[in-house]
Order: sequence, then C-alpha cells, then structure tokens
Amino acid sequence: MHIADTILYVGVNDHDIDLFEGQYVVPRGMAYNSYLIKTDKPTIIDAVKAPLSCQWISRLQSIAGEDLRGVKQIVMNHAEPDHTSGLPLLLQRFPHIEVVLTELNLKTLSRFYDTRKWKTHIVKYGENFDIGNNRKAVIAHIPMAHWPESGATYLPDQKVLFPNDAFGQHIASTKRFYDQIDPSLWHQEAKSYYANILQRLKRPVLNAIKTAASLPGINVILPSHGVGLRRPEDIQRAIKLYTDWANQKPQAKVVVLYDCNWFGTEKMAVALASGAGKVAGVDVPKIVAEWREKMQSEEQGV
Repeated sequence: MHIADTILYVGVNDHDIDLFEGQYVVPRGMAYNSYLIKTDKPTIIDAVKAPLSCQWISRLQSIAGEDLRGVKQIVMNHAEPDHTSGLPLLLQRFPHIEVVLTELNLKTLSRFYDTRKWKTHIVKYGENFDIGNNRKAVIAHIPMAHWPESGATYLPDQKVLFPNDAFGQHIASTKRFYDQIDPSLWHQEAKSYYANILQRLKRPVLNAIKTAASLPGINVILPSHGVGLRRPEDIQRAIKLYTDWANQKPQAKVVVLYDCNWFGTEKMAVALASGAGKVAGVDVPKIVAEWREKMQSEEQGV
C-alpha cells in the first residue's frame, strides 16, 4: 500500500489475537507495521512478529521479486520480539539483506537470536546512513521508551518519523492514518496503549518528545502498531496528549450515579452532569451530550 512518497506499507494485521504480549486485551486486533522505502537501495523499516512473517515476506516478494534481490537492507529500531521475531526467517532465506542498527540494539538482539551470520551495518545514534537515491536517514536514540536500545528512524528530506512503539495503538485496520478512522477509536486505543506500555516511563517519554521536537519538522509519523499521522493538527494533538500523559496531568471528571423507574431521576442526573460539563476542563461522558440532545428534541416536539 502506497502511503507516502516512495514509502510502501508492507506490514500485517492480526485479527485473531486475544491478548497482546499475553497481558492486554485487544478487541480491535493488532497491527505489526513494516515499511519499504523505494529507492535504488530499497530499505525496509522494522520487521514483524514471527507467526505473521510468511505473510510479510510474501508482500515483500510481490514488490521486490521472489529472491528479494530488490531489497538491500532493513533498519531495526527496537529489539522486542513483536518487532523482530520475523527477522531471523527473512535473513535465513535472504542472507544478502543487510541489517542496519546500533551496536546496543545488536547486543540486545543477540540475547534473543543467533546473530553471528547476519550481515550487519552498525551505525551510531544521530549518524546519517545511506538509503539510496542520495538520500539519508538517521536513528535517534529514545532510551527506555520503552527499552534501553529503543530508537526512531527519521528521514530528513521527507520529514518522516518511524518512532516504532511511540504513538502506537492496539488497532488492526486496512486504513493507515488517523484521518481515515473514527477519531474516538484512535484516542481510546492510543490511551490504552500508552497506559499499558509507557505509563511508568515519565522521564524517558518526555525526553523522547524533546528529541522529536529537536528534529527539523515532522510531516508524517508512521508507528509500528496501529495507524499513522499525516495532518499537522493530528501530529500536534498526539504530541500534546503524550506530553500531558507523561506529565500525569490530572483531568477533572464527574460521575453521577442514579437509579429510577420512570426517568424523572434520570433527567435530574443528566442535568447535574450537563451542568458539570459546562465547567472548563471537566470531562463529561458522551452519553450526557446524547441525552442533552434528546431532551432538547423532546422539548421542541421533534
């Protein structure tokens, strides 16, 4: 799937998963995102989980040929197995593909896999490396967001950021961007993802946001889970949410509990919640807004 200039989506969706990492309920499935940059040195960004690796490789072959001679290298941002366990099969079948990664990431990967026969290109954090067509990429270090070796790949010429786990969501979808899905779904799943994966890592997340702010602009964010961001307002919203969550900024909320038979008490409860919702900064459930509209319609005889 073409998602940006010279960038193709080659990831896979898992609609059968019940628990992510054996812990988190993911009713909307999980996407393991991987991207292919089409240049004269075709470059993959991130791998996928092992059970889905055959589908991933098949997608690559449909673009670059059965022998994958059309793929020169794969950039690895993070060593966690949900992003890397499909990598050994790829390299076993196509050993000509060079793995571009940092020394710290290679050491971490060596704890999971036998990396001795891998063809590797070690780069330093912040060091430019070639991706073909006279273009460069760079891996920024975002330690403990959420592993020590965690990094994010950035394309300066297109201002595209591949942040790996950052800005991810538990969503499997054929849509690839925020503006193509229900915004409330993105917000709910992004919040759930942050709470389960990054909540305890306040300082590293704030440092990662600072690193992102130091880049010369971001036009597109393509995470390794869920959908990406391509509109300026969506990118700004996501960064603000992460900043607020990392700062653990509390939000005032009101819960009104009631019990009734003939809706009179319910109308009073809705009125209370509606009044609270008029206070700046107070979160009110969607149901309150729906009931307010219903009551107004009834009053107007609609």
